[in-house]
Amino acid sequence: MADRLPLVQRLSINTKGRCFVVTDVHFQVKKLMEGLALLNFDPLVDRLIIGGDLVDRGPDLREALDLLGLPWVFMVRGNHEQMVIDAWKNNRIYSDNGATWWMALSDESQDMVATKLDSLPHAIEIECEHGIVGVVHANVPSAMTWQAFIEGLSYPGIQEKALWQRERITRHLRSGVEGVWRLCIGHTYLPFPQRLGNVLALDCTTGNGKALAIYCVQDDTIYVDGKPTLFEDMPHLRSQAEEHHVESPSGLEAVMGRLGSLDDDIHLLLAMNNALTGILFQERKHRADYIMSIQKRFGETRVAPMLENLLLLVNLDA
Repeated sequence: MADRLPLVQRLSINTKGRCFVVTDVHFQVKKLMEGLALLNFDPLVDRLIIGGDLVDRGPDLREALDLLGLPWVFMVRGNHEQMVIDAWKNNRIYSDNGATWWMALSDESQDMVATKLDSLPHAIEIECEHGIVGVVHANVPSAMTWQAFIEGLSYPGIQEKALWQRERITRHLRSGVEGVWRLCIGHTYLPFPQRLGNVLALDCTTGNGKALAIYCVQDDTIYVDGKPTLFEDMPHLRSQAEEHHVESPSGLEAVMGRLGSLDDDIHLLLAMNNALTGILFQERKHRADYIMSIQKRFGETRVAPMLENLLLLVNLDA
């Protein structure tokens, strides 16, 4: 693994295990570890990539700082890390945004933590069999390709957008980002994970104590509480809830919570559906190979006949 640019870290393909991406942990490390345990995370072979905002708000200060020194943890900086760095460099008091923990540290500890945070890249590239999965805290500007973005990260204006911009989610831009297979972002709270083109928006907790959304690169699936989340259909569920006058946050979350009670067969269908979304980004001549790679993952499960029929249709269309 080598840095492509000082501000970008590239992770070579993980041939022994899996890569998991999470954002906006906000000192909720116990929640994070619970979610990883449900996915049988193995630190000996798997990797954890944190998309910024590890710090502030939550209860697990010591556990979060310990993560920064683990060889299987990789991280980009978020706006909360940047606020810590800026306060430290400019000798300012930093106690807003749930940051009273910072004031409780000794000067020596502050120096150690801030130095580590200041060494974090603004972006990570994860190599996988389908190409590159990019990880940025907030956004890649809508007019930029991935290549232009990483080359532009030396400019403060692009760094600021990587840390702070919410445009893609607030405007619900579905155009995606050219030059990456997937892009994982956080920063902007959503009640459930969403997919906008090839962009995965993962911040569905913003430090509120609920289960974190965890994306597995190899499965191409977002999990919450160990269960696949059909992020493509979530906006439709929200619209249906609103049509039935479920307007309060608690009522809407109750509707969304019904997904958690789905049985194993439905979870299997959700996982297959998530995996198949990648076919939209394949050239026609490669689609059969893509489906066969999915068949290997699902083996002799109940969805195997569906995949076999789909493969026949794709071959006829080739």
